[in-house]
Amino acid sequence: MIKDFLYAAFPWVVIGLNAALFAVYAAKEKNTENKEDRNAKQMAIGICFGLLAGIGAGAAGIVSMALGVSMGMLLGLTASLCFEKK
Repeated sequence: MIKDFLYAAFPWVVIGLNAALFAVYAAKEKNTENKEDRNAKQMAIGICFGLLAGIGAGAAGIVSMALGVSMGMLLGLTASLCFEKK
C-alpha cells in the first residue's frame, strides 16, 4: 500500500521540486550581455518546462513516464530554440 502511494506521489514531487528550482533560478537571474549565456539559459528553461509537461503527461497516464520525460525535454529544448529572447 505504501509502495503504491510512493509510486503515485513521485512524479508530483519531481514536478514540485523542478518548479521550485525554476522559481529560485528565475528570481536570481541577472541581465547577461553574452549571447551564448542567454542562449544556454533559454535552453535550460525550455528543458525545465518540457520536463514538467512530460512528467505531468506521464503521471496523468497520457503516455508512459519514460516517453513523457524524454519527449518533454526534447520538445522543450526545441521550443526554446524557436523563440529567441531579446
